[in-house]
Amino acid sequence: MGVKRGGQVRLLEAALAGITAVLLLTLVLRLILLLPTQLTRPLLEEEANTILRALLSRGVLCKTVYHSQGGTVDGETLRVAVEAFTPPGRGYKVAVLRASDLTELFAFASGGFNSYSSASSFAVLSGCNGYFEPRIVVISISGD
Repeated sequence: MGVKRGGQVRLLEAALAGITAVLLLTLVLRLILLLPTQLTRPLLEEEANTILRALLSRGVLCKTVYHSQGGTVDGETLRVAVEAFTPPGRGYKVAVLRASDLTELFAFASGGFNSYSSASSFAVLSGCNGYFEPRIVVISISGD
């Protein structure tokens, strides 16, 4: 009878070792797949923030978000400006929202934009060129 129990214990040990190995392998693979995304997210957020600061300091946001024609968004000029500051190999999305009701006034995403690997930054503008209507500009950057 002692031999029979020894075989059962060895079988149980082998099964537990197999389950542990599978769980450990799953955990390591998840970490490997998630780690690059977690490391690049702050970098992408900083890139989006840098683009917004550059556009603000040059007055581009004011001119494009509150275009001279009744406060409409000059989307094409805004798109070109964002594209000029976006680092090579990055996708981007730019959106302009009316702050009072969050109505989307303009949105554009480049062909390489991937929302699952992106980070965003935003700016709130109160108005420009005599036109007062608070608006939110959101720039999202995606990367590898």
